[in-house]
Amino acid sequence: MLQRKEWIWVIVAVTLVLVGLFSALNTLELRAEEPRRAVVAQEMYFSGDWIVPKIHGLNYYNKPPLFNWLIASCFKLTGSMDEWVVRLPALLSFLLTGLLTFFLARKYTNIKVAIAATAILFTSADLLFYGSVNSGEIDLFFTLLVFLQVASIFHFGQQRQYFALFLFSYLFTALGLLTKGLPALAFQGLTLLAYFIFQSNWKKLFHLAHFLGIFLLVGLVSAYFWAYHQSANAIAFAFNLFNEASSKSATSNYFSEIWEHLLTFLPTFLKLSLPWSLAVLLLVRQKNRNNLLGQPLVRFSILFILANVWIYWLSPGTYDRYLYPFLPFFSMFLGWLILEKINIKLTTLLLITTILAGLRITYNFTLMPYQQRTLNVLIYRDICEEILTLTENEPIHFVDNPHIYPVEYELFGQQLTKDTLVLPPILPYQIPYYLSKATGKAMRFEADLMESQASFYLAYSEYLNEFEMDKSFDVLLVFQEKWTNREMQLIKIY
Repeated sequence: MLQRKEWIWVIVAVTLVLVGLFSALNTLELRAEEPRRAVVAQEMYFSGDWIVPKIHGLNYYNKPPLFNWLIASCFKLTGSMDEWVVRLPALLSFLLTGLLTFFLARKYTNIKVAIAATAILFTSADLLFYGSVNSGEIDLFFTLLVFLQVASIFHFGQQRQYFALFLFSYLFTALGLLTKGLPALAFQGLTLLAYFIFQSNWKKLFHLAHFLGIFLLVGLVSAYFWAYHQSANAIAFAFNLFNEASSKSATSNYFSEIWEHLLTFLPTFLKLSLPWSLAVLLLVRQKNRNNLLGQPLVRFSILFILANVWIYWLSPGTYDRYLYPFLPFFSMFLGWLILEKINIKLTTLLLITTILAGLRITYNFTLMPYQQRTLNVLIYRDICEEILTLTENEPIHFVDNPHIYPVEYELFGQQLTKDTLVLPPILPYQIPYYLSKATGKAMRFEADLMESQASFYLAYSEYLNEFEMDKSFDVLLVFQEKWTNREMQLIKIY
């Protein structure tokens, strides 16, 4: 049980963490991968087609739709497409991941370790100052699904409830696959294999419930791809998801890059959980290692990390945020290590938590507005306001030469599909997000300016210089986009 003083510290820490996470959600414009997720969700919302993800009216092949469904649902529920709405689903997922971390650790350790693990998760440096700031990205939601998937294996395994273990873990695997693709399958397969082999119970991998779980996974995913195939090429979509995952693996990178990544990966991983991960350095002392693996949840957390992290260790294309699914389990390990082995008091840990949460609040109301005003890449909200003033909120089309990819996939010598994918060129996704948010219509892509009937267009200057226009037009605005560092023009056709 907690003492009164400890309860007070818990209440203070929780309050400051919540204020830090949920304040200033509209201060920074969408950035990194946030606007791409928002644009796909906008097009679902505007068109009513929630099955085939699209950007600029053309099919989007790089991610399954589940996270976009959540964002689009929030658009519908709130009646708003503001930045805070885009960021809300993943931020709530982060909060729920923390709560589930607490309950799992509370059941299998004690309430103090549970509080410590949750505090560590919420105030780990990368999650506190990047992941929960750019929460319109997919990774916090995917972390929740992986946690549910992996925690199901541990919890029901401890209870020897194997039907629940396989059915629930494969249910969350299916949801993860419909969120981010193949990584969910890797987490499931490697965790199950490591868990049952470590338990000297590998025969359970052939349990009837395992096959039922696989059937559930295949059924749910197949149902979606069947629905997708009614409107578009599901086989091309599925193979592109596979190609995207494999493009980030070691097989697609130079040998020198792989070695550099191998050497820097461990410091990078520990950096995510600073300052708490510094406690790992104290494992050099023998007494801190004694009976460390005697606690089942701690042992499983380490097993899960070791069984899965090598994929990312061998993949130079790994971004820091891809490692977020490991952090709830790493936090439980650190909470146990700090309280039970190093014997730091819970009140001391909560004091550090409140300081870190206070720093996040300070960042929200000082450095965050300063970043928005001064960073040279955070320009699109202002540019779009200028565009909307010039066009009087009329719809704006994007015109350029499309990217055309012929695809042909075979399996065992049999052709599965042959198709041509037409994709729009790269455009900073903040532009269609802010313009569509204001006009209430998705930005459309046009492959031929001469045949279009619209009035206002955005185009790269080199495209407009490629041919002589048969139509008269005015250049209303010229600006430099910061993604590919090219000049863009807003024109009006007469």
